[in-house]
Amino acid sequence: RLGGYRDDFVIMEDYDLIQRLQEAGPFRIIPKNVVVSARKYATNSYLRVQIANLIVMSMYRLGASQERMAGTYRRMLTLG
Repeated sequence: RLGGYRDDFVIMEDYDLIQRLQEAGPFRIIPKNVVVSARKYATNSYLRVQIANLIVMSMYRLGASQERMAGTYRRMLTLG
């Protein structure tokens, strides 16, 4: 019904989907463990990754373009 992830997003697509879910009505988070890649932590400190996430989240909320956010993220972190 919400159309899933936006194909034109290269970054922040998960946050965009969560925002649309919240606007559509109440939802629940399923209390399950998930496995995600830790590659970016192998070459970047935890603090560096969190700072990059904070900056890109702020850019998203201020309406920055996908290209600008992705470029900032790539410049801040060493991605494998």
